[in-house]
Amino acid sequence: MAWWLWSVLGIALLILEIVTPGGLFALFFGLLIPLAVTSRGGLLFPGVFAVGTSIPLMILIGILLASVNGARAYISRMRAIDPYVRAAAAIVLVLAGLNDTLTYWLL
Repeated sequence: MAWWLWSVLGIALLILEIVTPGGLFALFFGLLIPLAVTSRGGLLFPGVFAVGTSIPLMILIGILLASVNGARAYISRMRAIDPYVRAAAAIVLVLAGLNDTLTYWLL
């Protein structure tokens, strides 16, 4: 297969990972590694796969940071909501911890 097909496979599997967490792990070790072991030039497959899965992330980062003003506005908005997000995360984690503690103590 051509090297670019492996990049396309990586991009497709990245989309699969977004939809089903753990799917990329299973497909990497269940499909790509056995294929790499049995194919000529298989040592290149994991590297090309890694490049193919990182390209969408790099595109997203590029879009977010396309303009300096856009990045500054994004950071200022994040700083404005940061205290509220931290407080909400703390409350959720404390409640989850209490739920787990009470659930396992009362079993």
